[in-house]
Amino acid sequence: MSQHFAELVALEVGRASGASEAYRRAARVLYDELGLALAASWEPRGPESDAPLMVTSLCHRGGEAMAAFVEQTHNLELPVGEGLPGRVFETCEAQWIEDVTEEKSFDRRETAAAANLRTAIGFPALVEGRVIAAIEGYATDVRPRDQALLDTLEELGRVMGAVADRFSDAEEGEPCESPSGSPAASSASTS
Repeated sequence: MSQHFAELVALEVGRASGASEAYRRAARVLYDELGLALAASWEPRGPESDAPLMVTSLCHRGGEAMAAFVEQTHNLELPVGEGLPGRVFETCEAQWIEDVTEEKSFDRRETAAAANLRTAIGFPALVEGRVIAAIEGYATDVRPRDQALLDTLEELGRVMGAVADRFSDAEEGEPCESPSGSPAASSASTS
């Protein structure tokens, strides 16, 4: 699954005509291939390192309950460190929440429960150790943490960052630091 998924994302991202389109395409593949109920991309509202994050694309399936979650998501601006996209930006790492309805810090918990959303995953698009976008997805079933998938998503985030860099759409941000305190490398060999 991971190799096929990675190839599909790389193919779609490679077809993009800009960074935002690359994130939209990656979210769509995530949505389709992982059987998710919702996938979205988040980018900073401006070039400042403390700019709030906002949804730039979103695809979903579902009725009125999902519409309420979608509306709440579209109206949300998250500071770095808050919510799933904010945590992705803060940690520079893929994140997995097994059940958002049990996660006390998940501020969209009630509308997620009403929309029958359970597992959430998120991963960063990285350029030179900076997160420039976060992709998040939600499943309607509880899925145990899949480290192989998270590793694949982090690698895809580096590919997406390379696409963004190619289009020069990446804004300056704070570089992520590795546990040793030095900026995290953006090479494929870094985990």
